[in-house]
Amino acid sequence: MKKRLLTLGLVMSMAVALLTGCGGKSEDATPSNRKETASLTKYEQILEEGVLTVGTEGTYKPFSYYDEEHNLTGYDVEVAKAIGEKMGVRVEFQEITWDGLLGFLDNGTVDLILNQVGVTEERNAKYDFSEPYLYSYPALITHESNDHIHSWEDARGCEASLNVSSNYAQIAEQYDMTITTSDTFSKDIELLIAGRTECLINSTMAFSDFVNRKPDTPIQIADILAEPDTVAIPIQKGNEDLVNAVNEAIVEMKEDGTLSELSEEFLGKDFSRELTEEEREALKEKGEIDMDNRILSIITDSFWPILKAGLQFTIPLTLISFALGILLAILVAVIRVSKVKILDPICRFYVWVMRGTPLLVQLFVVFFGLPKVGIVINPLPASVIVFSLSVGAYSSEIFRAAILSIPKGQWEASTSLGMSYLQTLRRIILPQATKISIPALFNSFISLVKDTSLASTITVSEMFLVTQRITARTYEPLIMYLEVGFMYLIFCTILHWVQTAVERKMNLTADKKS
Repeated sequence: MKKRLLTLGLVMSMAVALLTGCGGKSEDATPSNRKETASLTKYEQILEEGVLTVGTEGTYKPFSYYDEEHNLTGYDVEVAKAIGEKMGVRVEFQEITWDGLLGFLDNGTVDLILNQVGVTEERNAKYDFSEPYLYSYPALITHESNDHIHSWEDARGCEASLNVSSNYAQIAEQYDMTITTSDTFSKDIELLIAGRTECLINSTMAFSDFVNRKPDTPIQIADILAEPDTVAIPIQKGNEDLVNAVNEAIVEMKEDGTLSELSEEFLGKDFSRELTEEEREALKEKGEIDMDNRILSIITDSFWPILKAGLQFTIPLTLISFALGILLAILVAVIRVSKVKILDPICRFYVWVMRGTPLLVQLFVVFFGLPKVGIVINPLPASVIVFSLSVGAYSSEIFRAAILSIPKGQWEASTSLGMSYLQTLRRIILPQATKISIPALFNSFISLVKDTSLASTITVSEMFLVTQRITARTYEPLIMYLEVGFMYLIFCTILHWVQTAVERKMNLTADKKS
């Protein structure tokens, strides 16, 4: 029994080391370096390292998106690059979902956020803000067939779609609107056109960019707020020197015309200043029609970037996570079948937690939650850890059921032949259990391919995130999601063929042995 416990403990330690060793944020842990770094302000650290880390979404056109050459660009992105140039440092971007941006600023993963963050009383109490670099005018957008909403007061009590953590949610609450949650402007418009909502709230700039790309979309601006949202850069409090440096850069860009030029280039008008009443009224008009946007060209142009993301991230992420998960599953199953007193309750608890909580919640806890306690894990390793633990929990039950299905007489026969417990497991029980488990394990494997799309929520550039980026540029969610869905179907079909071949091979082998 002691030998069995020692062996199982050793294997468990190796599995834990594999999972935890997937990598977090590497840091120089020497006491002298920690002390030296702690004595520097954030601005001094930026200058010393020569890198300014900026958080942005990467899926919010025309402010932060990927162009046709798949380069990150947009008004906010280019402003960030210009600030870095003024400060004399290189700019690195961290692509983060809107809901996670401020959290990453809180834990120090990013130094600045440039992603159309409006200045509010709540945010002002928690962060320092730079000088405004943009004035955004919230627009009330309706369907062209609408005949009852012509002003903000008319929209009181109506149903609107928007991001609940944005400034627009506060405007909707002021007019007692019923909010339908959405995370992108294109989704808002799809809901509006489908008749599921009566209106939506977003910036006039996003509206103009959308109708220029899709001029046949039956939407219109019913009204515009006279007071603009002040868009500025949030910075952790207590970093006055960084705030001053950013402000100096913004003032210089206003004076030398850089902000005006970038605004004209990406937004079609100079929004780096407040507009006159006549200019605001002109925003209600649709821009020039661009008929170059063809569905076929969108599909063909996006095919390789999506497939490339699948080959670079989706497939490796699936293979690595599944392999580690299976090792963990075998270990947990053996421990539970063996009923090792110390480890069995731990394994039961692990399986209970992993099967009882959503995979998305687990990803968010590891990626967004752990940094709150000082544990920062990069996106890809975080995904591997969570997916491996999930596969291990579900597959352990598959293996446990398969092991228990082996007739008890085979255990007794092995013992009578002088075989040890581990020899019986390795030579007699596990080979049979593995064969029994093949269909269920392939089912988990195929499910994992699809589950990897959740890694997009923590900025892993797999197929679904690349699709979201292209959707943000083309405003064609239906076409793009059908295309990526087809690619997932191809990958899963290939795995189904592999499963069929493996099952046929194992059956043939069994027939020959018999």
